[in-house]
Amino acid sequence: MAAFIRFVTTRVHKDSHRQEGVFAAAYALLDSGSLDNDEWKRIREILIWFNKNLPTPPKRFSADDAIGRVSRGRGQCQGRQRGRL
Repeated sequence: MAAFIRFVTTRVHKDSHRQEGVFAAAYALLDSGSLDNDEWKRIREILIWFNKNLPTPPKRFSADDAIGRVSRGRGQCQGRQRGRL
């Protein structure tokens, strides 16, 4: 089974009360209308690269299943207690 690390922002999702993932935040930014054309294109290129080059977690994957969580805003990396991170 593949292992996944979850990269998160400091924003908290209003329904789940979990930190928002960077990919959800990036797609929300694309949809926000606040980017100029070059910024929009660059973020879209980056998301396409990730979609092509990294495996996507299965549909039933939960944030609790990630082996670690990385949050730049808090300057920390939290891993499970199993010594994987």
